[in-house]
Amino acid sequence: MSDEDLDQVLLTKQAVAIRLINSAVSMIEAGIDPLAIHAIAASASNLLRELVAVRGPNYGSRVFASALFEQAIARVENRLAVADLPDDPEVEKAVQQIEDAIRNGQVSSPDDVVINMSGKIEAKAMRHISAPFNFMKHGDRDPDGLLNERELRPREALMHAISAFSFLFPNEPLEEATHAFVSSVLNETNIDNPS
Repeated sequence: MSDEDLDQVLLTKQAVAIRLINSAVSMIEAGIDPLAIHAIAASASNLLRELVAVRGPNYGSRVFASALFEQAIARVENRLAVADLPDDPEVEKAVQQIEDAIRNGQVSSPDDVVINMSGKIEAKAMRHISAPFNFMKHGDRDPDGLLNERELRPREALMHAISAFSFLFPNEPLEEATHAFVSSVLNETNIDNPS
């Protein structure tokens, strides 16, 4: 083994993702450029969404199933839901079915809710996160392209990264600053969207 081999520090994808998440949280706290935050958070989000897809249902399916479950369990527990679902008859029907299944003991967690969202639909749903990231990543495709700065969603990209990390590593602790960030976002969501 050479000295060069001994000096290597090898990182798992999990370690890379958590460092990106923690860095993005620190950058938000410090008021760093939203473009830089979006790049870091979207990088973590993309990495983790790909890992989620390798291990089971894709990220979009998992998020939607969790949101439907959250809405249904909130009704069962007679409390406000954190999930922000579209006002749509099909969504309402799905929430009602899950609520009934919870009451009947057939569903007890989001893992019991099966949603099959294609990768193509997930990509479309995540476009607002991936488009600015892809703009930076693929400079050769459109060398004179422009990025609309108003399309940046650094906090949302970071929340998606944290959600995907939690799906993959539910028992892995996150830094206190990350918990505080999530709490602040959820509190803002409840204030802006009380239902």
